[in-house]
Amino acid sequence: PIYKQVASLNLERSLEHFKSANSAESNKSGDKFQPVSKVVNLQTTPDSKLDEFSQVGMEAIRAGTVAAVIMSGGQGTRLGYSGPKGMFNLGMPSQKTIFQLHMEKILKMKQLSNASSVPVYIMTSHLNHDIIMNAFHDNNYFNYPKEDIIFFEQGIEPSFTLDGKIIIESKETLSLAPDGNGGIYRALLYSGCIDNMKNRNIQHLHIYGIDLSLIH
Repeated sequence: PIYKQVASLNLERSLEHFKSANSAESNKSGDKFQPVSKVVNLQTTPDSKLDEFSQVGMEAIRAGTVAAVIMSGGQGTRLGYSGPKGMFNLGMPSQKTIFQLHMEKILKMKQLSNASSVPVYIMTSHLNHDIIMNAFHDNNYFNYPKEDIIFFEQGIEPSFTLDGKIIIESKETLSLAPDGNGGIYRALLYSGCIDNMKNRNIQHLHIYGIDLSLIH
């Protein structure tokens, strides 16, 4: 089993990432990092400009060129929950899970904009892919069109010791972990989601983490 895991990994790339992370940790001068130049401050932006932004966004959604991408590769450990974060019940009177809240918000936006389709791409991981797919199936996809929900797995990377050695979890497996939010772009490409977006004429993505339950 370990041999198969090693064969499926790009160890050269993983080692480069490890070295790059160590290098960044040792050089904290921040010389290479600059503030983003074009930022909209909602608190200081006039209401008329915000209305214009809203109108442009609604028109893009109505035209079918916007998709939501939800990062849901982690588990709800910090919430005291053993399953995927999206399946966590926040304890509201409605007893809705985080997944349900997100899907209902997107559905409402679809209805308000009168869009024919708003695809939702959900990034899972090897830890929870099947569990999440089954949860959506068991809940009738939260009344969202099944054909507009696409699941894809993020990549995995081996865990390293501080001196750059791969950690072995047991006699039969390496210690593997999801490659983080930054891995979403490679995962979208390798999973075929980018091609799917092109076929749907998607031009804009709203990317956010599953735990941002108040996002809209």
